Amino acid sequence: MASSGRQFYLVERYAPSISPDIVAAAARRLRETSDETARHVCTVLVSAEETCRSVFEAMNAHAVERANQHADFPLDRIVEVEWYSGTLADPPMSTGHSSHADE
Repeated sequence: MASSGRQFYLVERYAPSISPDIVAAAARRLRETSDETARHVCTVLVSAEETCRSVFEAMNAHAVERANQHADFPLDRIVEVEWYSGTLADPPMSTGHSSHADE
């Protein structure tokens, strides 16, 4: 659960034919534009379904929308979600499409 009144939001994008390089660059921009109102947690590209999803911890959905606008990463929908962490307290920030966390 989020702290300080912050919630988690899932951003959904329909992204036909988007390349992993474009998504990696957009994820970097999202990390760079993260601030106290919206923090980019992770982005996942599901090529087989032509979708891309991002998770944010934020004060509200409007802050998430602004972060995506500043990163120039269009979106189709924002929904509030519950976050249940796995083995890490904070998910790793990927720098690309590698399966190695430290690359």
